[in-house]
Amino acid sequence: AVAQLQQTNKPAEALKRLAQVMLVAPGTLLEEAALRMGVLLAEETGDQETADRYARQYFDRFSASAYAGNFRARFAAVYAARPAETGDAVIATIADATATIPRLEQLGIYLAVGRRALVGGNLTLAAKAAAKALTYDEAREGERQRALLYEIASTLTQRDFAEVTATLEAIDPDALHPADRELRNAAMDVLNEMRKPLVAGVVGTEAPQETDTLSPILARGAAILEAVRDDLKKAAP
Repeated sequence: AVAQLQQTNKPAEALKRLAQVMLVAPGTLLEEAALRMGVLLAEETGDQETADRYARQYFDRFSASAYAGNFRARFAAVYAARPAETGDAVIATIADATATIPRLEQLGIYLAVGRRALVGGNLTLAAKAAAKALTYDEAREGERQRALLYEIASTLTQRDFAEVTATLEAIDPDALHPADRELRNAAMDVLNEMRKPLVAGVVGTEAPQETDTLSPILARGAAILEAVRDDLKKAAP
């Protein structure tokens, strides 16, 4: 309780108290709570090494806890917010921290990180997390389609136009969560705008020089992302 009170104004002191709890009450609900809180607090103070260590300890010791699902959601939020340039390191850290938990739970974490990173604008990490999720043979069809959506949406302008179009069209919108369905729709809208200059080139006309026609799409995309952010906030613990 004292550590919770000190999180805001004395984070370093709070971390020390949490470490004491872990030492004196190993294997108890007190240690579990201290580890959950410690990951968030260490990340907030910029001590990523400690956050990584606490996360690994939590998964090693308490992955079967009734509170583990809550922690996985918090864990995904923390790691999805890390800088884009550290994408490879983040994926490696997640793999290390979650090595001992069931593979389907690992998959769920990569999907959650991919979605949060995509909505947060960290396209590099979103693509890497989605690509990692696609390596899981255990993924069910709905999970695989989510991973494909996040990967394609985060690399939209880096891929072959025909490939992107075929992949997005193959994703069944009815199999997606409503918020993910909106992401797919937004990606399709962007593709439709990208297609216009290509069609114009085929018929011998010049591609539009003004970008004003993209404004409605950008506005729609921004509105959709905001709606998804609201959805994430509601789902957050």
